[in-house]
Amino acid sequence: EYRKTEILTKALHEYLGTLSRKELSGSESREAACYLHIVDDMKHINDAVYRDFGNVVERQRDQLLKLSEDEKSDLDIYQKHTLELLQKNLTSVEKNDIKFAEEANLLYNKLKRLATKLQDNNISRSLGAGKEKFSVFADIVDALRAISSRVNIFSQSILEHLE
Repeated sequence: EYRKTEILTKALHEYLGTLSRKELSGSESREAACYLHIVDDMKHINDAVYRDFGNVVERQRDQLLKLSEDEKSDLDIYQKHTLELLQKNLTSVEKNDIKFAEEANLLYNKLKRLATKLQDNNISRSLGAGKEKFSVFADIVDALRAISSRVNIFSQSILEHLE
């Protein structure tokens, strides 16, 4: 899957590069530039998913199986919000509607606060139980935070284009 995204990214860059060498109106040039940013943003999101998140999951698979139900639930909530964040951005591009990118920006701020709260809760749970496994939870939250951060950069590209 990662390799397919790399191939698609390169093809889109080549196409948009060819397109940008044609005579375009000012608005067409801005749109082509925006799509180049979007392609780059999507590539970085893909990198965060496969490299950051994928590597954590692969390296710490055994520890993941030992997470408590509360920890799994917290991670599930964060992951669902991260997917919602991405979906809002994709909808914004698809519908050419700034409203969804603005909602995504608000959701990102909520996710930053949620990540801190989850980390604090997990440290309290782990220390209270005399456990030292909060690092795997922290690593996963950090990887999800990296994904949401890349998606937020995507939001900013969309907002700049649609404003």
